[in-house]
Amino acid sequence: MASHFTKTIRRLPALLLILIALILFTCAFLPSHYFRYPYIISQFMDALHFPAGFVLFIIIYLTQPNRKYTAHILLIMASLMFAAVELLQPYVGRTASWGDFGISLLGVLMAWLWAIGKQQSKKLTSFIIIPIVIGGALWLLKPGVTAAWRAYQIHQLFPIIANFETPAHRLIIPLWRSNVNEIAYNKNSPDEGHYLFYSKRGNRWSGLGLKIIQQNWSHHTELCFDAKGQLPNTQLYIRFDDQSSSNSQTSSTQKIAINPNWGNYCINIQQLMTDEKRTIEISSMKKLIFFIDGKLPSKSFSIDNVRVH
Repeated sequence: MASHFTKTIRRLPALLLILIALILFTCAFLPSHYFRYPYIISQFMDALHFPAGFVLFIIIYLTQPNRKYTAHILLIMASLMFAAVELLQPYVGRTASWGDFGISLLGVLMAWLWAIGKQQSKKLTSFIIIPIVIGGALWLLKPGVTAAWRAYQIHQLFPIIANFETPAHRLIIPLWRSNVNEIAYNKNSPDEGHYLFYSKRGNRWSGLGLKIIQQNWSHHTELCFDAKGQLPNTQLYIRFDDQSSSNSQTSSTQKIAINPNWGNYCINIQQLMTDEKRTIEISSMKKLIFFIDGKLPSKSFSIDNVRVH
């Protein structure tokens, strides 16, 4: 009995290695549209690159009987493996990121330093490396935790998709672009509300995109919003992306004329068709893009209170 128990204990590192390898494979190669909230999941996955590189290296290292040169070999092999993962991801509907590779490599390097320290009997190796790894992993997890919290806050507002009144909406619209600005209706009293102002640059068909956190619109018939244009009859285009959309051909684009004064506008969302004659799945929405024709005179538009009815 004791012998069987001892053999089981000895096999645990190998079993753990297989389990971690399966988890890494799933996270690395499962297409993002399988996830309900791919943006949030991607934030957590990005954070896991660092501890994954560290843990995978350590487990393989500890399972080797002869560790004298193992650390150096593993450093090379693990680096090549994580590079291969990034190179293969575009073939399964994921995006290759050398930033992710760098984070994975940093985890591998920390594990390599730990192994070298152990070989040289450096007493403080674990006391220095392990807290750095834990602290680094927690710091990298912060964007994912923040995104999850903001998604929860946005859920509480549904069927309002965006009204730009809380920090939660930074999850669905990036405000770092200089031509997308959050503006108070009354500058002397910002508490009275804000709207989003977009100004066009050049002749490109550019615009602003809203990530859709509440994806299921199947119980609603219209997308409504408040808007105003720079000129009368400003042609505002709204592109609807579901989880299968990747470009303008695989999404549905609708057009509506807006005026210089604030007005409420609605678009029927029950039969949105792509150029390929595919019906947009409003039960799995991913993104809205509002834009204006770069070749027309109007250079800007404002939008607020995006919601479904």
